[in-house]
Amino acid sequence: MLLAAAELLALMLIAPASLAVPAGGISTPQPTRVERFNPDQQVCQPLAIRAGFTRQLQPWADQPPAVLEQLRRVQLEMTRATLQRCVSKGLLQPAEASQLERDLGLQAGSESAASPIPAASPAAAGGSAPPAGR
Repeated sequence: MLLAAAELLALMLIAPASLAVPAGGISTPQPTRVERFNPDQQVCQPLAIRAGFTRQLQPWADQPPAVLEQLRRVQLEMTRATLQRCVSKGLLQPAEASQLERDLGLQAGSESAASPIPAASPAAAGGSAPPAGR
């Protein structure tokens, strides 16, 4: 699910600490392995995408606004990519993906696309659509 994306994000944030320069000199960057998320029918369900989007960044809600902004940008990019892959695999209709993009504020230039993480209510985590205007 999209929760795996949050775990991946956590690993991305922790990884740089493991690349510290050894005492004897210059470190060699470790090669990175790029893996594409391969969504399945369960992940591509609109309710699962909404619920995951709402919950993903809650563990970092206590971070400074600049950190939350950066995490939100990564989340938006990853969610857009997931929607595109769901559509390309025929697991989500283009109209459903477009509606999710509008509901979640994923459209380029959207005011909510760069807004801080809202505190999620239990109803929102359950998959209900966010209020209009977000």
